[in-house]
Amino acid sequence: MTTDILILTGWGGKYGSGHFRRMLLLASHLQNKFNCKVEVCGENLPVEKYSNSGISIAEKYSSKCALIIHDRRDSTHDEMDLLKKIAPVITIDDVGEGRLSASAAIDLLPNLEFPPRSISNMFLYGYDFFENVKIAKDNYKRQYDFLYYFASGNEADLRVVKKLTDLKKILILENSSVYFDERGGKILSAMSYVEALLQSEYVITHFGILPYEALLCGCCPVFINPSLYHNDLASKESLFRNMLNLGTYDNLKLDAVDDINKLKFSGKNKKADDIIKHITENLDRFAQMIFTYI
Repeated sequence: MTTDILILTGWGGKYGSGHFRRMLLLASHLQNKFNCKVEVCGENLPVEKYSNSGISIAEKYSSKCALIIHDRRDSTHDEMDLLKKIAPVITIDDVGEGRLSASAAIDLLPNLEFPPRSISNMFLYGYDFFENVKIAKDNYKRQYDFLYYFASGNEADLRVVKKLTDLKKILILENSSVYFDERGGKILSAMSYVEALLQSEYVITHFGILPYEALLCGCCPVFINPSLYHNDLASKESLFRNMLNLGTYDNLKLDAVDDINKLKFSGKNKKADDIIKHITENLDRFAQMIFTYI
């Protein structure tokens, strides 16, 4: 059977988790609302973790489809030429040379390598984020100063953040679980990371899709980045949004502590229904845009 839409993406390493998570949500929306047959493909994808999503996830992709969505960031000319022999290719947030020969290039995030070929004025959020919003309640109170996304698992990174947020109430997000930060160590919480965002004033994270999910929850992002590449992206986006960039873990701004202490929360409480509506409207607009290439 021919796949209507083939989505090529990545997971882990240089890709992180955001590319796959947003493409899985897009695939789910295309399949459930528009009756498309969608396949998500790529190496090392977390097939077992998302086996209940209802989406076909595989390593090798079909040689027949009506449209290919490429979300792997670093395409080559050779890769793009091969894909275009199968179907039109829309590439997302691509900084590779193959972007120039794609059927369309769309930037949802800042691009440091190329000027945007298409300004979509939209954003695709993650599958896990959307699923957790759907079960979230309304009227959460901002009980915590910071939620820290402890992505690296490096205790040195955690010490940097604890030093910056001394005497503040913080939660720690690690491996999709939320922990209370206590003197005796981390204590597992029952809350989802969306509930943690809705109850925190700020999220300390690196550049990716989490900062945008935080903004949608009324939680303000503070960046501490693992690399200069992430730092450059964070610096660029912080010029236009309510975000604070403190540099990288090994090279924080000299006044990082002062910046943290000067923060004055100006976010608003958000209702789950409003967040769901915003996410769904973005998905609908994106779907209508890509259907023009089929």
